[in-house]
Amino acid sequence: MKILVISDVNINDLVSLNIIQNELIASNEQEVIDFDLVFIRKLKGKNIFFNESKFKNIFNLSFLNYFTSDSAAIKNTQYEHVINLSPGFFSQFILKRMKSKEKVSAPFILKKYFFNERFFNRKTIDTLCGRVLNSFSNITSKGGQNPTVQIDSEKYQRVFEITNWLLKSSNNQPLGNNSFCFFYLKKTENSAIIKEKFLFNYLKSLITSNILTLIVLEEHHKSSFQDLIVDHFENEPKIIPNFVANNDSDYLYLFIKNARFVITNDETVDIASKQMGKKSLFYDFKSKTSFENHNPSFDLEKIIRS
Repeated sequence: MKILVISDVNINDLVSLNIIQNELIASNEQEVIDFDLVFIRKLKGKNIFFNESKFKNIFNLSFLNYFTSDSAAIKNTQYEHVINLSPGFFSQFILKRMKSKEKVSAPFILKKYFFNERFFNRKTIDTLCGRVLNSFSNITSKGGQNPTVQIDSEKYQRVFEITNWLLKSSNNQPLGNNSFCFFYLKKTENSAIIKEKFLFNYLKSLITSNILTLIVLEEHHKSSFQDLIVDHFENEPKIIPNFVANNDSDYLYLFIKNARFVITNDETVDIASKQMGKKSLFYDFKSKTSFENHNPSFDLEKIIRS
């Protein structure tokens, strides 16, 4: 079976994509499904609910590059099903040109193409997933499914063993004791100076609170953040810097699963943490003021007591 999915890169589309793909695979165990994916915007950074290896082909299309060989290849492929998750005009434009008898789409909402949904909305996701999944004759969906973190089982086991060995080698407790705070900082568009100040102040507060902290950065290669950690916290026993660059889904899942609590500006990490029963502090750093309006000590005291 060949299925084409058209999606935007906002969190609600990506979570819906994760849920729908999982449900279709589980409901068609006897059949191989080839998924092709069209992104109508470029996916920036990492997302623990998205794994490109689960798709046979991934295309990035926009109004500017629509009339290309990629677009022709998609239009000339006979798909059994075409699923459009995005309510915008361009995704509807692509959908109408696909060769498929079975098409299902999010309802057209023009303003959502220009004002992309930034925040996780459970109702939006349940409505969209139900609409798509119930269009398949062998599926009855009542909604409420959770997305799954995309990991490689074999790699995850190796990651677990390597991580435990490194922790023991640095005189830290092995995984399984829920003894550390997992601090994950996702790349943002804000000034590096602002983010450095936030990271520095937060790590100082964690140390003052006597909390062991394992830190991972999405943005780490030749990064001022990594320099900050080396310069100020390399020999601090309450900071575990060994895994600062280990930011793929297998490591993130492992650290969330074994953390005492989580601090992050990545909403997908926050969602996964709460699904796994972990306390989580989520910060949306879309503006300069959002960095300046938080008191790390107050937030830490609140989550420790909860």
